[in-house]
Amino acid sequence: MCLALPLKVVKVLDESRCLVEGGGRTRHAFYDGIEDLHEGDWVLVEANLVLEKLSEEEGRQAMEDALRYVFGNEDDEPSA
Repeated sequence: MCLALPLKVVKVLDESRCLVEGGGRTRHAFYDGIEDLHEGDWVLVEANLVLEKLSEEEGRQAMEDALRYVFGNEDDEPSA
C-alpha cells in the first residue's frame, strides 16, 4: 500500500522536476502534466510523482489528516 503525502514545493528545478519538503525532509519529485507549478505550492506526492496541485487550505488539511492517520489522535481509543 502506498500513501500519497501532501508536501510543499521548495524549488522548481526544470520543466519536469521539483524539490518538495515535508516532515523535515527534502526530496525530488516529478511533476509532468502539472501546469503552473511554483515555489510554495502544495502538492500531493506518491512514489516521487506529483499527482495533483492542492490549494493552501487543502494542503494544510491533508497534512493534518496524514499526521492523524499515521500517529493517531490523543482522543483516539487504543485498538484491541
